[in-house]
Amino acid sequence: EDAAAESIDREETALESMGFAALFQKAKAQNLNMTVRQSRLLEQLDRRCEKLANLNLETERISAKEIEGLSEGQRAALERNEQRSRDLKHEIESLEDQISESIREQLGAKRALEGGADGSKGGAKGRSRQGAARGGPGPESDDDDDGDDFFDRTGGGKKKRHLSSASAKIGAGGRGHGAGTGRGVEGGGGEVESEATLRAKLQAALAERLACVGRVEALKIEMMRESAAAGAGEDPLEAYMHANKVQVGKGKLAEEESRLGEIEDECGRLSRVLAFVAPALRPA
Repeated sequence: EDAAAESIDREETALESMGFAALFQKAKAQNLNMTVRQSRLLEQLDRRCEKLANLNLETERISAKEIEGLSEGQRAALERNEQRSRDLKHEIESLEDQISESIREQLGAKRALEGGADGSKGGAKGRSRQGAARGGPGPESDDDDDGDDFFDRTGGGKKKRHLSSASAKIGAGGRGHGAGTGRGVEGGGGEVESEATLRAKLQAALAERLACVGRVEALKIEMMRESAAAGAGEDPLEAYMHANKVQVGKGKLAEEESRLGEIEDECGRLSRVLAFVAPALRPA
């Protein structure tokens, strides 16, 4: 038991010393799949990295004109960009820390589960110690797929970026209800769904659809504002910057509209599955 405890301590120390990139690669190597909620955390990181790259590009373009003398508006833009750049770097660092901690917890939980499957007491002890040390969930939450989990231990392929797709679990096989139970529907991956879980997924998809519609409308308004600024007869460089923002906005708008289509398809699929299986899921 002492040797097992020492091994756990060494592994925890190794995980603590790993940075974001190393932890992410380790998680991928162990085939841990992202949950939808935690994938959103990664999407936030991607968006901020993209914003930082665009901000740096704008700053470089303005700085290239510095030798010719910058206007007051350009100097103000440089100051705003520098402040925003610092803020984005801080946000990126914070997101990487959150993701890294999630991966560490998930890897530790996976190790504890594997130890328990082998009949090892060390696995259960490590799991309890980890939950107590981090102030997080203990052994009872190993099977929970909650918001603090970055990876899903149920196996299977990587999920879509934006959707908790019930159809990916139910699929064509999900239309047959459990033999003789009358209480569950088995998904394609062997997971038994209840009417409550199906309705919860539908509600989550509807909420995501509402949020996506809001983002689409916000992007359209922002593009209209930038287009108007680009044609306002201002400094050529600033006009170019506004036009560049419009082009970036078009790409984001196309992505969000595509995402909205996926979400609407998902809502439709979940509604059809519920309509088909709900009578069978209710006790006679």
